[in-house]
Amino acid sequence: MKREDLRIILFEKFSANCKFVTNENVKKEEHKFYGDFICPLCCKGFSRKDLNQDLENPLTVEDVPPKSLKGKPITITCKKCNSKSGQLLDADLKRLIDWLNFKNKKPNTRANVKLDFKGIKLNGVMLYNKDGKADFEIEKSRNNPKNWDSFVLQAMEGEITNEDKMSFTAKAGGSDYLNFEVVDKMAHIKRAFLSILRAGYLYAYTKFGAEFLQLNPNLKIIRQQIDNPNEEIIPNYGVFSFSLSEKYVGVNWAPSLNCYISVFKIELNGIKYYTGVILPGPFTNSLEKFKKLDEYKNQEETLSAKKLPDVDYFRKENFGLLTN
Repeated sequence: MKREDLRIILFEKFSANCKFVTNENVKKEEHKFYGDFICPLCCKGFSRKDLNQDLENPLTVEDVPPKSLKGKPITITCKKCNSKSGQLLDADLKRLIDWLNFKNKKPNTRANVKLDFKGIKLNGVMLYNKDGKADFEIEKSRNNPKNWDSFVLQAMEGEITNEDKMSFTAKAGGSDYLNFEVVDKMAHIKRAFLSILRAGYLYAYTKFGAEFLQLNPNLKIIRQQIDNPNEEIIPNYGVFSFSLSEKYVGVNWAPSLNCYISVFKIELNGIKYYTGVILPGPFTNSLEKFKKLDEYKNQEETLSAKKLPDVDYFRKENFGLLTN
């Protein structure tokens, strides 16, 4: 389906939900939002005309999590929010997942390394093969010609395999003379975590719609954190874990915190992670507990959360079910 067509479909879905919630469920003036559609990140109102991509700040399709990590186009946000908090953060999240794959010795993952072979400085790539064992690839094109020639002359039989004129593949641990240091640039962890928080927040919003925003003023702190990536407003940016199981995917309710746990899948190169973020619930003490997240160390207690029903909350008969 074309993005243009999907944008219209998503607008109709969220717009109908927004109108219902505003008319039927929102009683307090301070909770009301105005517009046919409310951008979940800036909470500004938009109308159908804002689907026009020629405008300065049109509505755009948003992939949750990022498309590069197998996310799906499941909501729309305004272009300013999409560009400002999306592209900057998502690149770091991809780098973080790529690094985790390598660190966990996942097959077919790699990282740039600096090598020292008997005092000869070389550039290469360390990769884990399909058996999870490490090899080094050393190519002439990436190295000083003199160092390359010295390396080729001193390489001993049994230490180097798959030799050709331009490259070697060396078995890690095959030589006492081959030392290495990983030099791949690490991801900016804070921005990567913020990308996870952003995705978890949008994922929960796409489950429940406007009511999730309008009847929970405590979510303002999440939007403040996303809008201020250089500040740590929330402990650990609300990121709960990187090692959750698939059974938690969805939005869960943690009674001990009076908070939500939004859990979703991230995938890169066929390797999957299930990660989650904690979002404050709508109650008075939800925000108080949320601000003390670093005091809650017992993950098992927190994960005694109840998974909220996997129903279509955008069907008219289910509107309002979340708070009811």
